[in-house]
Amino acid sequence: MTGRVRVIGPAAAMIVLLAAMILAPEPARTQNAEQARQLPIEVTADQGIEWNQNEKLYVARGNAVATRGEVRISGDTIAAAYEEHGQGDSEIYQVEVTGAVVVSAPGKTLYGDRAIYDLRQAVVVLQGGDLRAELGEETVTARDSLEYWEERLTAVARGEAVARGRDRTIRADVLTALFERQDDGNLRAVQMNTHGNTRITTADEVVTGRDGIYDVVKETITLEGGVKITRETMQLNGGRAEMDLRTGISRLLPSPDGDGRVSGLILPTPGNKERE
Repeated sequence: MTGRVRVIGPAAAMIVLLAAMILAPEPARTQNAEQARQLPIEVTADQGIEWNQNEKLYVARGNAVATRGEVRISGDTIAAAYEEHGQGDSEIYQVEVTGAVVVSAPGKTLYGDRAIYDLRQAVVVLQGGDLRAELGEETVTARDSLEYWEERLTAVARGEAVARGRDRTIRADVLTALFERQDDGNLRAVQMNTHGNTRITTADEVVTGRDGIYDVVKETITLEGGVKITRETMQLNGGRAEMDLRTGISRLLPSPDGDGRVSGLILPTPGNKERE
């Protein structure tokens, strides 16, 4: 026996069950394992499904698609790694999807070239090109990696990270987006934390600095480190900014380790010339 055989029944069920748990809606995640196994499960793969006993892997190859209810995961390959605990018990602890990965559930869709889902920590990490997460009304993209922590309702984008929402765009080296689940099951962004080369663009201004906190609910921004606020006819520079987008009031403060000064440049408004 080589330890490498093709199977359909148990292996397919285990692959899809665990793969479909990625980004599953909260009601589905609260069901016990036995109830989850009884849900309708469907898996298709052009090249079939393998059970590799030596490496303890279940693998679906070739345009693999796994669906359960409203949750769908697709890629060139879906692989589930498991551990044996004796007496016939086993535990799948990681699911890896490679090649044109798309993971979708109500209110959430993730894209990438490779996705690794750690079941024990309930986190999916995407890598490759065109990394993108559509979470409620937010679209989060990244260059290096994109994480989504299901139980924490948190997305972490690394490398040229961008979060786009209504009337504003946030960019940074690393961006952490915090969400809350609404009554209809969809996600709502509540806070964005940025680290390194922060740039926030709204309908009225562009704000740059090092690190920042954007409270999406209160519509306030706190930014530190070489802060610059640019509007149509004004530019302010300082060490720290506190902005209220609802009231339009901004406070620019000096850096505690700087020279204790802030500066501003006010340009003349077109059409407002002095009378001759």
